[in-house]
Amino acid sequence: MSEHKAAISNKRGEELKVATRPTPTPGPGEVLIQVKSVALNPIDHVQRDTGFQVAKYPAIFGYDIAGVIAQVGTEVSDFLAVGKRVAAYSFAFDKKGAPDYGGFQEYTLVPAEVVAPIPEDLTFNEATLLPMAVHTAWAGFYQIGIDESTLAGFSTSKTPILVWGASSSIGSNVLQILTRLGFIVYATASKKNHEYLTSLAASPESVKLFDYKSPTVVEDIISATKANNSPIELGYLAAGDLNTVVKVLNATKPTAATAKLAVTPFTFNLLLWKLHTWRGVQATFVAPPTDAAKALEFRKFVFGQWLKEALVSKTFTPAPKIKILNGGLEGIQNGLEELKAGVNLTKLVAEISK
Repeated sequence: MSEHKAAISNKRGEELKVATRPTPTPGPGEVLIQVKSVALNPIDHVQRDTGFQVAKYPAIFGYDIAGVIAQVGTEVSDFLAVGKRVAAYSFAFDKKGAPDYGGFQEYTLVPAEVVAPIPEDLTFNEATLLPMAVHTAWAGFYQIGIDESTLAGFSTSKTPILVWGASSSIGSNVLQILTRLGFIVYATASKKNHEYLTSLAASPESVKLFDYKSPTVVEDIISATKANNSPIELGYLAAGDLNTVVKVLNATKPTAATAKLAVTPFTFNLLLWKLHTWRGVQATFVAPPTDAAKALEFRKFVFGQWLKEALVSKTFTPAPKIKILNGGLEGIQNGLEELKAGVNLTKLVAEISK
């Protein structure tokens, strides 16, 4: 039996340890990916520290992977052949830490519907910026009514939308995607990041940036929407305070309308929104469809259609900036501590194999 190295969580709250484990074989609808690079996400240190969404130990985390298809199971499309360079969204969360499916290892199993081929001019490090950010972005869009069936209407109307926390990894991708879909984005970010975020937008006119550190940021956004006669009924909270965003949407939406807000940071306040719509805003935690058939179609659209086409047409740029960790798999543990301490418009990436 072949083996490979992995950064393993053996107990809740303990440091990840690099060890050797058996290399799995893909089942129907799965591919085995030789991981070249993996990016870190906040959920990684949350799972390590708390055991959140871990069924049993040992467990392996890691979601944003890029590499080469090493083996293909049955019922997999021909465009995902052995040797194909790909980006993929691991199922470490869905599989509750099951070791065969985490991204912090040299080989991992991934369902074919969350794998996207990448062009030759895109590096593996750059490709790791895509999977979770794109999946999370579209999961949020789905919650507020933006999906494959509604895109045409939104793209022709230049619908205004609020994106709070555009300096985050998720936020920078949300901003980029929305402006390319035809939305006018009102976004908050640190002043020092405005130039970079404007460069990601479809055009300078498609994004209106506000300094979230300004004591008048709420009033500034409200005034801008009134001046532009652009009431906002949709919002995406990528990072920041939920109550502040609700305050903005309540003031910028049409009086009789209910604004819809997709929320990335989880807070217990969100539980209340399952029972009530507070201050005219319906806030929902980002999530793809819960129905199995709809979830499958959602993932096929995001990875097999939208992302695949966006990379070929070069209408989407991996964001944000990259910092390479020292030590490959061995460097992931220290990388999680760095991420936990806070990074800004930067993605920490570990190079697993050459």
